[in-house]
Amino acid sequence: MANEKHLEILNQGVEAWNQWREENPKLKPDLSRANLHNANLSYANLSEVNLRGANLNLANLRYAKLSKANLSNTNPFEANLSGADLKGANLSGTNLSYANLSETNLRGANLRSASLIYTDLRNADLFEADLFEADLRVVQALFANFSQSILTGTIIEDWQIGRSTNLEGVKCDYIFRKRDPKTYKPAARLPADPNSIFAPGEFVQRFQILESALETIDLTFIDGIDWKAFFVSFQELRHQYPAQNIAVQGMEEKDGAFVIRLKVEAKVSETELEKLKGAIETTQKQLYSTQLALSAAEGKIEVYREIMGVVQTLTERPVASKYTIHGDVGNLADVNLDKMTTNISKNYGAKADDILQLLNVLREAAQTFPQAQSEAVQVHLEDLANNLKQEKPQPSRLRTCLAALFGVAIAVGSTVATTTDFANNVLELSQKLSIPATEFQTQLQQLKQIQPDFEWQP
Repeated sequence: MANEKHLEILNQGVEAWNQWREENPKLKPDLSRANLHNANLSYANLSEVNLRGANLNLANLRYAKLSKANLSNTNPFEANLSGADLKGANLSGTNLSYANLSETNLRGANLRSASLIYTDLRNADLFEADLFEADLRVVQALFANFSQSILTGTIIEDWQIGRSTNLEGVKCDYIFRKRDPKTYKPAARLPADPNSIFAPGEFVQRFQILESALETIDLTFIDGIDWKAFFVSFQELRHQYPAQNIAVQGMEEKDGAFVIRLKVEAKVSETELEKLKGAIETTQKQLYSTQLALSAAEGKIEVYREIMGVVQTLTERPVASKYTIHGDVGNLADVNLDKMTTNISKNYGAKADDILQLLNVLREAAQTFPQAQSEAVQVHLEDLANNLKQEKPQPSRLRTCLAALFGVAIAVGSTVATTTDFANNVLELSQKLSIPATEFQTQLQQLKQIQPDFEWQP
């Protein structure tokens, strides 16, 4: 248990704590099992402190000194450790999921069996860190330094690495590509033979090259985001860079700002890729600024009626429903669009009416969501409809839009009663569009955990 005197001094504030540490340089404070939930410990000197089992959930530890500290079995879930010094720290068994560890010093840190799901490790230094059997699912690791680190037994499902990620000299005998949703045990081992291990350098060969063609660009909106302006500018951006298959990979709120992550595909040299990413980012910002100016001059942007004829130029045509609409969304009108009916009927046959009605149902259901998520749904539905209007819809774009809709459902979580119905309808829409559920395995697992009544079964 924590030393009551030490905890009392810490509760006096970081300034008092740091002064006390200076006056007692040989003392190693004991804050084990302390409840530091949501505590502001930014810039605190916690070097060599015993924090074993402490509750650090949502704690602010930005730029804190934690070198050689014992944080084993702590719970810094969603904590902000950006810029912190964790050199040689013991983080074994620690739950760092959703935590911000960007630009942290983790050189030589013990991260054995740590949970780093969705953790931000961008620009982090993990030189010679021990990540044996750590869970790295969906970790953000662009520009991270893993050189000479131990990655044996890690789970790397959907981890985000690229050319900027340093894997030089990584020590890795085997990895797991996912976690089994039923047993929750690591699965899909590589090498597949349980008696085999990677040859020296084989891990780097497999994964540094495999992931090198995929990069992301983060667009930060400090003063909020005009979704209509963003969507118009984003469509123009994709028109200007058709070969790069630019898509929205994710969205999140960070320290009051809104971040949209774009996925870019390009098979070019690293130097050329950085130039390309810079050009794309600059172009998107310019296009967005232009649309904001037009919005201010005209009073509004008519994106929804211009692009998504699917749901806003409806003609009432009663048709008996052939499937179950999840949830009560009021009076529904089946959709009949001049430009879309021919192509959708041609491509999807008898499922065309179902597809059009599901789009309408999703649009209506999104009205119950918080404003940001509701507007995001409209954006993704417009993109989906625009693709369906084509003679040959692109499956990759359909997958991207559906994944984004599942992502919105995850973001809303259990805060809105209709979220389960919304997710069920997105799942049904994916089936109607012949996009297999396996394409969204990770998101569906998350939704099942959040919404037990979600109809997907693994």
